[in-house]
Amino acid sequence: MLAKGSTLTGTVILLLLPASFANSAAPLIKPAPRVLLLNSYHHSFQWTGDITDAVQQSFNAAERDIRLHVEHMDLKRHDPATSLSLLEPLYRSRYEGLRFDVIIVSDDFALDFVFKYRASIFHNAPVVFCGINNFSPERLEGHADVTGVAENIDIKGTIALAKSLHPGTRHIAVINDGARPAISMMERTRAAMASFQGQLDLIELFDLSAADLGERLQALPADTVVLHIHYYTDKATNTRLTVRQSFAISRSNTALPIYTCWDHQIGYGATGGLVTNGRA
Repeated sequence: MLAKGSTLTGTVILLLLPASFANSAAPLIKPAPRVLLLNSYHHSFQWTGDITDAVQQSFNAAERDIRLHVEHMDLKRHDPATSLSLLEPLYRSRYEGLRFDVIIVSDDFALDFVFKYRASIFHNAPVVFCGINNFSPERLEGHADVTGVAENIDIKGTIALAKSLHPGTRHIAVINDGARPAISMMERTRAAMASFQGQLDLIELFDLSAADLGERLQALPADTVVLHIHYYTDKATNTRLTVRQSFAISRSNTALPIYTCWDHQIGYGATGGLVTNGRA
């Protein structure tokens, strides 16, 4: 696990530097290292796009060539239950014959996929992760040569910020679609709310269709702040939603302040929050 203040791409570049890199007697031409960036989601999802762009920009600025392969598993727009079984033979056909010096994975689906097929497809290449929710060191047990940066969103701090800016607040209504990445976020939200016991009540808008979410938002008490954690699937139609579409549901059904923990949701209707991003 990286220390606070470490950077993802800086760590990758250090891993790619051979011990003899600074030796003037070393050959001037070295084979360019090969890196796979495996993203759980799609590039037009701003979080993933920011990560991909930051990696590419850092490698472009490196003092040596790096051959970067980028794959998007696209699991925010497609059902993981069916897609993962299709991705395994696809990636096997593409990469079983290649050897990567490092694999970068963003978000939980990609990390789990690489852990599962690391030996059979990826020749046990070192792994650097980012965007992992609810991370604990136990997640890495049995896996060597793995490091990375956890996605530590500040739910408690965002609730405290909202409470200070809206001192009459008595309820926090949390929007969460119940998808796999969102379940651990809901658990973290409940844990964060324990710090406000007796001050704030938790209203869970959890695992709802878009129509039901709209109705529940319209019925919220006036002394409520909405916390938009994760809503990218309409349960009734299994329609995958963009950030814009997700916030359109919220904003068309309530005038209450809406807070978030990610900067890519600012500008679509979120009031603010203590936000994280995919570029750092």
